[in-house]
Amino acid sequence: MTKSEKIKVELPPELYSKAEKYLEKIKEADSVIELNYYYKKFKEIIEGSESC
Repeated sequence: MTKSEKIKVELPPELYSKAEKYLEKIKEADSVIELNYYYKKFKEIIEGSESC
């Protein structure tokens, strides 16, 4: 297993709170489907912030 890379992304306060909410939901996910859903939402926020 390789060591995961950490990236630093700066988000506006409103996107930060959304991303933080989804990150918590990822940690609490009970199923793979739920995990995948929240991961995609989190990823959209991060990718959207990179284009700004």
